[in-house]
Amino acid sequence: MKTIVSILFFFYTISLLTQNDFNYKLLKPYKKLSEIRQNPDSVQFIKLTHKGLKSFPSEIFLCKNLIYLDLSFNRIEEIPPQIAELKNLRVLNLGNNRIKTLPPEIGKCSQLSTLILRFNDLSTLPSEIGNLTNLKSLNLAGTNITSLPEEIQKISSSLQYLDLRVIPLTKEQQSYIENLLPHTRIFFSQSCNCRN
Repeated sequence: MKTIVSILFFFYTISLLTQNDFNYKLLKPYKKLSEIRQNPDSVQFIKLTHKGLKSFPSEIFLCKNLIYLDLSFNRIEEIPPQIAELKNLRVLNLGNNRIKTLPPEIGKCSQLSTLILRFNDLSTLPSEIGNLTNLKSLNLAGTNITSLPEEIQKISSSLQYLDLRVIPLTKEQQSYIENLLPHTRIFFSQSCNCRN
């Protein structure tokens, strides 16, 4: 059942991406740091998954035209404040890492439309999340987040999708989140992982 849910989520996220006027399928994925170093200005898509990375490679911040960054399935523990330098970033996938906090500088990534943070050690989001006015999809499944900052209301009309599955939330916590984001499609665990 988990596999089916994961597949459905994947296709739902892809459908959100393709609704934009930009076709991500046309981007060439760079999968080696040596390739990135050769011509960082031409790099738009970095895919460094399953590499055992413990931190962001410094080469990433040389890529001023970077649109899509996938560092999922690594051992990264923190996102450096230099993330704010990636002004053109639209998709950031940091799922399945060991991240505990999201820096306030994330709010400066104004073009970000998809943010995937699932299965990390996050327990809070910074208030600056409300500055991401182009954010359409936010995946927090399997984190320790049980509440969202009030500032997230500022992106209620743009945020189409919020994944909060595999998080033990009370019914009151779920209702609070739903009230913050009345226009957003929110996914809680199917069987209601509510605490009493």
